[in-house]
Amino acid sequence: MIFHYIKYAFRNFRNKLSVSLGSVLTLLLGTVCISLLFTYVYNELSMDKFHSRGKDIYAIVNRANEGSEWTPIGASSFFNFDYRNYPSIEKATSIRKYREEEIKLIYEGRTYMPEGIVSDSLFFDVFDFEVKRGEGKEAMRSEDGILITEKLSQQMFGHQDPIGQVIKVDVRGEMEYTIKGILANPPSNSSIAFDFVLPQHKDPNVFSRSETDYILTKSGFDEGAFKAIIKDIGKEHHQFKDSESSIKPFLGLYYSTEISDKWTTGVSKKGDRSQVYVLVIMIGVILLISVLNFSNLQVIETNVSIKQAATNLIYGAEGRHLVYQKLVNIMILIVIAFSLAIGAYHLVLPFFNALTGAGLLPSLGQIILINGVVLLLMGALAIVYPMTILLRMSLTKSLKGQFDGGRFLLSKRLVIVVQFSLTFILLISAFMVSRQLNFMLDKDLGIESQNILRTKLFNEMPRFKGNREEMVRKYEEVKEKFQYVKNEIVSHSAVASFSQGGTILEPSSMDWKTEKAGREFSTVNMLAVGPGYEDVFGLELSEGRFFDNEKDKERSKKVVINEMAKKYWQIDDIATTTLESSSWGGEYRILGVVKDFNYQHLSAKPEPLIMLYFEDFERDFMLKFHNGAEQEGLAFVKGLFDELNPGQTFHYRFFEDEIQALYQKEKQLSTIFILFTLVALLISCIGLFAIALDDTQKRVKEIGVRKVNGATVREIIVLLNADFVRWVLVAFAIACPVSYYFMSKWLESFAYKTTLDWWIFGLAGLLTLCVALLTISGLSYRAAITNPVNVLKDE
Repeated sequence: MIFHYIKYAFRNFRNKLSVSLGSVLTLLLGTVCISLLFTYVYNELSMDKFHSRGKDIYAIVNRANEGSEWTPIGASSFFNFDYRNYPSIEKATSIRKYREEEIKLIYEGRTYMPEGIVSDSLFFDVFDFEVKRGEGKEAMRSEDGILITEKLSQQMFGHQDPIGQVIKVDVRGEMEYTIKGILANPPSNSSIAFDFVLPQHKDPNVFSRSETDYILTKSGFDEGAFKAIIKDIGKEHHQFKDSESSIKPFLGLYYSTEISDKWTTGVSKKGDRSQVYVLVIMIGVILLISVLNFSNLQVIETNVSIKQAATNLIYGAEGRHLVYQKLVNIMILIVIAFSLAIGAYHLVLPFFNALTGAGLLPSLGQIILINGVVLLLMGALAIVYPMTILLRMSLTKSLKGQFDGGRFLLSKRLVIVVQFSLTFILLISAFMVSRQLNFMLDKDLGIESQNILRTKLFNEMPRFKGNREEMVRKYEEVKEKFQYVKNEIVSHSAVASFSQGGTILEPSSMDWKTEKAGREFSTVNMLAVGPGYEDVFGLELSEGRFFDNEKDKERSKKVVINEMAKKYWQIDDIATTTLESSSWGGEYRILGVVKDFNYQHLSAKPEPLIMLYFEDFERDFMLKFHNGAEQEGLAFVKGLFDELNPGQTFHYRFFEDEIQALYQKEKQLSTIFILFTLVALLISCIGLFAIALDDTQKRVKEIGVRKVNGATVREIIVLLNADFVRWVLVAFAIACPVSYYFMSKWLESFAYKTTLDWWIFGLAGLLTLCVALLTISGLSYRAAITNPVNVLKDE
């Protein structure tokens, strides 16, 4: 019997090709979209959970006072805190994070600048990163061993075995390291990302960056009791005398809003839970549209074959046989869609990874499982209504070709309204996300952003070895080169101005207070800059002055603050007010106040900012070029770099690109919204086409009669299209207030936001209406030009 059902199902597929192809395409598009989004969402929500004891890992954090942000800290080094004294702590490790371009790996004259971490011998006891070949823990106990990932191994050595190869590691001077092991690439759901792992060095000045401590706790660990123990461990330390220490669960760090955002450039990457929620909603919307569409297509297919089903019942077939046949028909469609979905998922995944930066690499088994479950879920939800139709159909009406599906709640017209309402909401949301992104990218930040290049011309100051005279001599050599570089830059015709300092979009933070007011310390953003920084970025002074080479060459304790900092500390006279740092002490004179400018993501308003005088060899150079001289200036800087660093790779970034990178997540969300909204619109149009085809076939005789009575082709097209346009407009009317509400709520999360103008809704409505008309007008035109003689000859 089953072979009969299968044979009939394939014949039915061929005879009703339009409906069958529409069903398969709906399942295919819905499955691939939902599977991709589900893979991404699952990856985000399972962040760091691959560590077998992730729930037992905690990070040590510290804050200046109750109102400050928590910042990860290395309590073992800052406070000489010994975790071995606490039986509830099994292991403790520390991590120092180095971003790309901060450490150089040199092999056979080629320079690589990947991101990496410096840790200790307990790193692999706390975290579950896989060692593919060679040593793991053993390498971390040596002083000259390095572990690299498979990705970095491929980049540096190709198919050559890298284990045992000696490379140079350049951080404050070159050192030789031996590759002792190959690590698996960190999984995409790891918040700790790296391309290499280095052991701590016996000389603490080699890797002097601040570290973060992680503790692995034993069963029965009392979190509250341990927090009480470490709360005041910084009190005896001058820099942290007013601070508070605590612990935060490792598995909660990725989405934590308590941890300072400055940490995203340190140990861990941070996630955005709101973006995940948006994608979950999108999964639900596409699932609903796909299920409604597939269900409606199956109802149409049932309508077409309703007479045959009634005839089968008269000749002895039972109702369950019709249900079985329908189930087999649907299963055939699901199998076809499943086969296509696996291939489509493989093809689309690389583009999706490039779009989101997620690095998703599911195995074939996972791909099959995800797509299979999604398809079965869609099929199970979609067959309920067609089965209900079959079981409740009237034999008499069915023999007359009268399909009574309109009595049910899920009518074809309702499907159009629901599908297009959801599509309108997605489309309006996509327009708004894109508009807000463009608004942020185009907004005047209050600073110059054009033609500004950032690069590092000198490495970090080398670790001088030898006697004092030798150290002084080498220092003078570097100082002489530094002066030479400055002279070359100043004299070049393409350079309008230059300075040194940190990038304006990535300030650090430190705890500060005003000495006079005696207020508590609070965490304030801080930027290290040199003279000329105000010229490069066009900073405007509201009072006082900026740093000056001659007046401030001793670089004593002097700062420049922004207007927000002045307001925050309620400073009346900068000449009589000094600032105190929790780390460096007090009596920092305020030289000037710059007008507020946006140096952070535009979801936040300008915050207090302190700029300190720093002019060191190794700091980034900021060069502003004259308009039209960008390429000339770039070539000049590259030549200067090659002269100073022969054989090394030149790295640079333009400030405009850094601003673009600041809104990478919004770009990703905007593109995802647009692409998947177009897919939702396509699925809706497939359903609309099928419904229009069904209605047109039912009304062919009515059309023939109207043509005989003098109706023109135009009038017939208007007649057939009007009903569908009416329901699309109803969907638009429903979608407008819903999308307005949700977009208004979303825009509230931005300090600077665009407006919800009426034309956004009008454009979405017009675009969707045009697509809908194009979808059905071809059918309407073909029906309108049909010769009425061919239609009415049987009457």
